[in-house]
Amino acid sequence: MKIPSHTLDACATLIRPFDPDTAASLPALLSGGGTSPIPKKYITIAEAAALLDVEPRTIVNFFHRGWLRRIPLGKRLARVAVEDIDKFMTSRVKP
Repeated sequence: MKIPSHTLDACATLIRPFDPDTAASLPALLSGGGTSPIPKKYITIAEAAALLDVEPRTIVNFFHRGWLRRIPLGKRLARVAVEDIDKFMTSRVKP
């Protein structure tokens, strides 16, 4: 289904004050123009483990220790904020 251009413009206008980058890319994104230019803000535990080169169980241990914040999506489903991983990595770097 093709979204009319005036609808895309209206959506971009509503979003622009809050997130100018997303508003600029919204028409191309919603009209099916290629891959998403919007970066992922939340990743799975498996993706976080691959990013840090550890086992998924280690990420769960990081949750329990308070080193990473668990974002629950259900009883057994969770995500990790990419921002939290960045903070975690920079706090572990020794000069």
